[in-house]
Amino acid sequence: MDTISHIAVSTLTGQTARSIYKGRIILWFCLLAGVFPDIDNIAGLWGIEAYLRYHRGITHSFIGGLLLSLILVAIFRFSIKSFPFIKGFGLAYLMFALHIFLDLITSYGTQIFLPFTDHRYTFNSVFIIDPIYTITIIIMFILSVIFFKRRMIIGIVGIIWIFSYPVINFSIKNMLDYQIKNNIIEAGVNFKSIHILPDFLSPIFWKVIIDQESYYHMAGINMFHLDKTLELKGFSKADKSLLQELAKKDSFFNTYLWFSTYLVMEKRPSNIGVNMIIYDLKYASTVPLLKKRFINLPPFSLTLLFNQEGLLYNYNVRH
Repeated sequence: MDTISHIAVSTLTGQTARSIYKGRIILWFCLLAGVFPDIDNIAGLWGIEAYLRYHRGITHSFIGGLLLSLILVAIFRFSIKSFPFIKGFGLAYLMFALHIFLDLITSYGTQIFLPFTDHRYTFNSVFIIDPIYTITIIIMFILSVIFFKRRMIIGIVGIIWIFSYPVINFSIKNMLDYQIKNNIIEAGVNFKSIHILPDFLSPIFWKVIIDQESYYHMAGINMFHLDKTLELKGFSKADKSLLQELAKKDSFFNTYLWFSTYLVMEKRPSNIGVNMIIYDLKYASTVPLLKKRFINLPPFSLTLLFNQEGLLYNYNVRH
């Protein structure tokens, strides 16, 4: 999830924990513990390849969380001698687990089992920025401040919301997957696989990606118009063998392949030669508001610049 969502969840949980751990310091402790895993954003200082590889990496794994929790509670114990070490460690790891949960429910994927595997796991149930989800949590936190004596009850309701909303979305996703898959089978359309992903303002808007050999087809889904025929748009699959060949000279391309899921490509002529645009449909949107925002390219789009001889002379990534 986005940083605001992590802060909102951390402060609401911290406010609830104040009923058990006395003092405001617990609120700040929970806030820091809840955003601590994103310290790996510093990898971006070493370039886009390092960012793609290491963000949501070891600091977002179950083992990395143990180390982060130990570091944070040690800092607080050193600064405040009365700070409970064992309980503080347990609370820090709980906040870490909440952070991981919030990242797992989005489509970006999180390497929760590093160093054993670098696979990026995801539940694909909530869009990376979800105003419905986040604003509700913020409101719960504000209510817990206004009605301080009832903060425990308000906090529990908020925590139920934190978990129930993604579960509801996940159920809707599975329902859509079943319904759309059956509709496509009945229509006699051949496909390798079908994938339902959250779009901006899910659970109302979703997108479907249909894998058909050398093409992907994508369409938006509106929960209020499920009877409407899908307006599928075709995309040529990216030439992964080209990226694998380029990876022999630059490791970035291997990292990009590892990071991506539904890679497509398009060619655009330039004054010097040809630009090949490669991007992941996972980060594209079918919602008009975001389509205008990313009218040229979605996030993490890769542009390969070829000269008239067909040789790559440069590349860039939209981030």
